[in-house]
Amino acid sequence: GYSILTQGMFDLGAAVRGALAYAGAYTLVMGAAFGLAGLLGQRVLQSLGSAATGWTYTLADAMLMGRRTAAIFRAFNLRCGIGTDVEYPSARYGSRPVDGPAKDHNIMDQWERMREVWYETVGYDIKTGKPTRETLKKLGLDWLAKDLWRK
Repeated sequence: GYSILTQGMFDLGAAVRGALAYAGAYTLVMGAAFGLAGLLGQRVLQSLGSAATGWTYTLADAMLMGRRTAAIFRAFNLRCGIGTDVEYPSARYGSRPVDGPAKDHNIMDQWERMREVWYETVGYDIKTGKPTRETLKKLGLDWLAKDLWRK
């Protein structure tokens, strides 16, 4: 047999591969939902999601799964010290274009407001970036609210 450490590494590798497969399916479903909804309709989107994951669910189920996943990823990052202080675009993306239709427009002039609007839209606290207790409860993640907010 394998040592406990080796077995643990195998288990971690399997978990990562599973998470990547899940994230790939999530990306396909969410990309289809937002990019193709008007063209394909709900029945085709349900078929795409089922084909990608092997699960049968509605578009509402897929959207809920995506929001739950995003909230869990967000909480994970916050617990690992990846917070709002690093949520800025790269120097290149945040720079002022020198030509083209966006010449002399700088995304950084609007960045803070864009982030605030995003947080409000998805139900995150504007100051901390944490999903609010209400948001987590709506997503069925009460257990995460207790851990994340520790109150």
